[in-house]
Amino acid sequence: SLGHEVDAVDSSIPPMSGVRRLGFRILFRLGRPPDAGHVNEKLLALSREKTYDVLWVDKGRSITPRTLLEIKRRSPACLLIFYSPDDMTWPGYATRAYLAGAHLYDLQVTTKSHNIEGLKRQGARRVLFVNNAFDPATHRPLALDERERARWGTEVSFIGRYEPDRGDKVLAVARAGFPVRVAGPRWD
Repeated sequence: SLGHEVDAVDSSIPPMSGVRRLGFRILFRLGRPPDAGHVNEKLLALSREKTYDVLWVDKGRSITPRTLLEIKRRSPACLLIFYSPDDMTWPGYATRAYLAGAHLYDLQVTTKSHNIEGLKRQGARRVLFVNNAFDPATHRPLALDERERARWGTEVSFIGRYEPDRGDKVLAVARAGFPVRVAGPRWD
């Protein structure tokens, strides 16, 4: 333990189907995803109960400037830090809420060195580049049973959202003769 109290806010999006899912996808593509996990409400409720030293936002693309300003008003010394392992400069990824509040964060942390200048153009005051992490206890080969091997086993895997350049690279690997399996949204 680091001796610090941490309050975590679940930002999971509840399962959706039918028209609701379609509406969410449309709004997301327009850069206006609804706060389906009610993260803004949860953060504001916590900020009413106590003051904070740090607000660490992990890919919080639906967190509004209003929420950030209110947290800062209640906890003026609170450092607002935004972290994302994704490309927040990619036009289809950055939401209007994120872009409107980018300048409010004291620090933005990225795992993409090529994003530093783009994040600054979006309003980031300070940007910190960190390499991706590796944990040998987590990132290791797993023993699979036959059912799991049939579902997941392959020589090459890619997990992540489809984007044209990723699709081209995965296709090139497959055309080179390697069996490839992809998982993630929009590969259909």
